[in-house]
Amino acid sequence: MSRLRGVLTFLVLLGIGGIPAAKAQDTLAEIQKRGYVEIGIGAGGFPYAAVDQDGKPIGAAPEISIAALKQMGITDVRPQVVDWGALIPGLQAKRYDLVSTGMFMNPQRCQAVLFSKPDTCSVDVFMVPKGNPLNLHSLKDVAAHPEVKITMAPGSNEVRIAKEAGVAEDQMVTNTDVQSRLKLLQTGRVNVWIDPSDTFSALQNKDPNFEVIPVEGAQIACAGAAFRKEDATFRDAYDAALTKVQQSGEFTRILTKYGFPADIALKADTAQLCAAQ
Repeated sequence: MSRLRGVLTFLVLLGIGGIPAAKAQDTLAEIQKRGYVEIGIGAGGFPYAAVDQDGKPIGAAPEISIAALKQMGITDVRPQVVDWGALIPGLQAKRYDLVSTGMFMNPQRCQAVLFSKPDTCSVDVFMVPKGNPLNLHSLKDVAAHPEVKITMAPGSNEVRIAKEAGVAEDQMVTNTDVQSRLKLLQTGRVNVWIDPSDTFSALQNKDPNFEVIPVEGAQIACAGAAFRKEDATFRDAYDAALTKVQQSGEFTRILTKYGFPADIALKADTAQLCAAQ
C-alpha cells in the first residue's frame, strides 16, 4: 500500500492522471519578473522594422510596440533579427516573446499565432523598368509568362499570393534585403519586384529607369504584433496599451514618420483581416 501511495504521489507531482502540475508562469508575468522583453524582427524589412547601428529597434512596427510596452511598464526592449521564414517558428519555440516587424495577417498565420490590433497597413505594388515593357499588371500576368522572374522577401505574404496566382517556384527569386532586391532588378536578373507600397516609398537610391505601378486585384493588407497562441493574456494587455497609444496621437505620429497611412490602420479589424482570403 505504501508503494502505491508513493507512485500516486509521484504521478501527482508530474501532473499525470488528471491532476495538473503547478501552472507554468505566463509570458507577461515572466517578462515583468525579468525586466525586459525580446522581440523578433524580420531581416531586411525597413521601414516596417530594422535594427540600427547601435542595436536599437527602429521602424514603424517596433516603435509602436515600444510605445505600447512602455504603457505596460516595460521599457527594456531587446530585438532579435531573424529571417522572415523563421519568425513564427522562432516565436513558437520561445526564442523571443513576440514578433513586431510588419507581419501581415492572413488566415494561415492567424491559425499559427495571435495578432494584436493592426499597426501598419499597405497595398502591394510592382516595380518594373520604365514604361513596363513586359506589360505586367498582375501576378497572373507573371504566371502566364514562365520566363519572367519576380523578386520578393522570403516567407512573405507576397510569396503566398504569388503561389496562389500560379507563379512557379523557379520564377521567384527571394532576398531578405531591400537594396539587394533593387539590385536584382537593376542587373536584369529579375523582371519585376513586388512589395508593399511603403517599402518603395522608403527606398534609398531610387533609380529613374524604374517605376512603381499598381498591382491589379491587390487588396489592402495590415500587420500587427504576433504572439504565441497560449499568450492571450499578454496579447490582450498589449492591445489595451496600444489603444492608449492610438488615443494619445503617438500612433499616428509614428506611422506618418515612416510613410504609413494611419487612418486605415485605425479602422482595420484583426478578426476581419484574419478571415479575409
